[in-house]
Amino acid sequence: LLEDAYRHPEKYRGLMVRVAGYSALWCELDDGLRKDIMNRTEMSFD
Repeated sequence: LLEDAYRHPEKYRGLMVRVAGYSALWCELDDGLRKDIMNRTEMSFD
């Protein structure tokens, strides 16, 4: 899901993610933070 949301953020305008103690809309995060969230999420599933 996050990989598709990264490639097509316009399709996920309502996607909320938890970031360092607060919630934020995925499409409002900058590119670097999106990549960081994806990398941390992938690590937790390995």
